[in-house]
Amino acid sequence: MAKNKFYAVRKGRKTGIFTTWPDTQKQVSGFPGAEYKSFTSKEEAEAFLDKKENSTSSKTSTSSINASIEKEISTLSPKKAIAFIDGSYGKVKEREMYSFGAVIITDKQEIELYRSYVNPDWIAYRNVAGEIQGAMEAISWALEHGKVEIDIYYDYQGIEKWAIGDWRANSAVAITYVKFIQKVKDQIAIRFFHVPAHTGVVYNERVDDLAKLAQKSQSFRTHNKLSLYFSGLTQVDWVAIYETLQAENKALGVSGEIKTQTKETGKDYLHKMVLVDGTDEVVVNLYGRDKAYVEGHPESKFYQRVILLAIGQMKSADEVLKQMNRLYQGQVEKEAFQFAVERLLPNQSDKKLNGTMWSAVYGYLFQSYLADYTPLIIPIYRALQKSKPDASYLTEVETIYSNWLQQSSNKTQLSNLTEVREIIQNGLHLLNK
Repeated sequence: MAKNKFYAVRKGRKTGIFTTWPDTQKQVSGFPGAEYKSFTSKEEAEAFLDKKENSTSSKTSTSSINASIEKEISTLSPKKAIAFIDGSYGKVKEREMYSFGAVIITDKQEIELYRSYVNPDWIAYRNVAGEIQGAMEAISWALEHGKVEIDIYYDYQGIEKWAIGDWRANSAVAITYVKFIQKVKDQIAIRFFHVPAHTGVVYNERVDDLAKLAQKSQSFRTHNKLSLYFSGLTQVDWVAIYETLQAENKALGVSGEIKTQTKETGKDYLHKMVLVDGTDEVVVNLYGRDKAYVEGHPESKFYQRVILLAIGQMKSADEVLKQMNRLYQGQVEKEAFQFAVERLLPNQSDKKLNGTMWSAVYGYLFQSYLADYTPLIIPIYRALQKSKPDASYLTEVETIYSNWLQQSSNKTQLSNLTEVREIIQNGLHLLNK
């Protein structure tokens, strides 16, 4: 059975969407510079038309749009967020996928969310599916972080039209999106702002790039999940990480037992290992001998502890930098990192501690926002705990780390980056001696 086709004419005798080729042909045949394209979904056809409208009908200059956005960012209240979203579609090794990119801005930070999907029920809607996913992720992030208002900047008209009821939801993606909006509309005030695509609006260009990169990335970040890819760590290494955490809890006087489970996948090449600490789970998806995708909540204390141990076993300073930037959404540059490693670790000779020490240097350079900066001192604690150059200083750092682990999530242990840098620098000085 032939699929329905939608013909979008954005330059012709008449413009719009047509459902038969003969009707389309009347509008474009013999018309100078005719622009038209066929699609398998109406949403894609609308997106094709939408981009033309953006490029021709926008009366506001790009510079004034950027200035207006920057002004809004500068006056953000603690309870409000701004989000820019975009979707993309492509093929990686002949496999179709759609993806989203989102940048969420608050009064304290910028967060990037991104992920690609191969959902067969949504793949036909291509970049539209990605942009809808981005809208839902941005709103979900805002809700999870206690925001009561969010402004969504988009370039596909359906993001607003379906949400406010101007367009009827007929497709699977639109129906899901409308149900989501109906569910959350009483929890958060949502405003929509249309921005012209591919015209130099800074944040819009950024999410466009982010959505495309998501299809090539081996990691992803959504509102409640971060997945990082590791190569070189075997199942034995992940079991050792579990055992290290058990021993660390005992040394820190933390109650509760960390558990491990192995889940059957039915696939010879994939093994799933689940680490559990109370209500927190970290899933290690092991592929082949030494490749793993490690998933958990990005703000979970347990997930950060697991990932920092894994990063501590990495043999390349460049890879440590990349993983730490992914974990904490930092912007530490390679050149600055290399210089700091040479300056702060002049006498480093224990290769087993390299990854841990490089992670500590990263914490010293970190300048982005975290609600609590305590995780940045975990590497220096672990290096001190192994080398024990000064028992009294180790106890001091250990107390901070232990208190952070045992306090409720809404309390802050270290809120001052200057204090964090001092703790790390003093620890590195002791280790160098």
